[in-house]
Amino acid sequence: MNQNVGIYSKIEYAFVEILRVIILLLLFLSLAGAIYFGVTSAIDLYAPPKKFIQKTLDIPNLSDDFKKSLKETSKINSNEEESIAKWLNPNKGVKHGGKERIDNENLLKANPLENEILKQLNLTSDFLENLGLELKNQELFKNAWRYNARSLVYFPGNEESILSYARGQTEFFRLIFGSKEVIDLFKDHNQGNFSKKFSLAMEFYPSFFEKQKEQRQNFEAAQAADAKEKRDEAMIKFYIACVMFGVFVFVSPVLVLIKIERNLRSKFLQKSP
Repeated sequence: MNQNVGIYSKIEYAFVEILRVIILLLLFLSLAGAIYFGVTSAIDLYAPPKKFIQKTLDIPNLSDDFKKSLKETSKINSNEEESIAKWLNPNKGVKHGGKERIDNENLLKANPLENEILKQLNLTSDFLENLGLELKNQELFKNAWRYNARSLVYFPGNEESILSYARGQTEFFRLIFGSKEVIDLFKDHNQGNFSKKFSLAMEFYPSFFEKQKEQRQNFEAAQAADAKEKRDEAMIKFYIACVMFGVFVFVSPVLVLIKIERNLRSKFLQKSP
């Protein structure tokens, strides 16, 4: 009988040992999982967002692209009635009286944006005079250039960015309107597409920034969606970490009880004859 009791006790003792190993493994996995999911959820939650990298503006390269587009536009014959009169008047050999030449240097220094807009206006007017035309509705162009400078920059409201945009457009006008190749392409305005070429000249520079603005908006929208997805994943990982830590907390006392039972059983077996 005592021999049977001894066998049963050893079997039970072995079972408890196996159970203890399983619980130890469970505690290790639950604690490691809680740490892993807790850390990764914090990383996902507080990860800094990616920044949009704006394409560097290369004005000489942009002017070359304009010339290529201008050549393509010049190849297209338009049967539509020419609408040059929308922006221009024939120049009868007299300097346009409305052309602005401000000699007040203090005024220009006080408002460098208006200074750049004035330069752009004069460059455009000089270019058109070489073609026997003159620019009308000058305020319309000035307002458009001023609006673009304030709305298309990467940091709206930043005076340095606004001025950088305006200076870039001045340099762009200087390169294209001073190019003999461009002048020759514009002189051939009997094909009925002079308006298209002139519109291309006016819109080519701001279109670069419009594309950048659209790309930035798409990028920021994608980043916002990605950030929301990461927050959702971080919360799920956090809940998993909490559950695994809860398992660790609740299972730990079981291991203590097994340890106590094991010690008591050892003493009992030692006392048994």
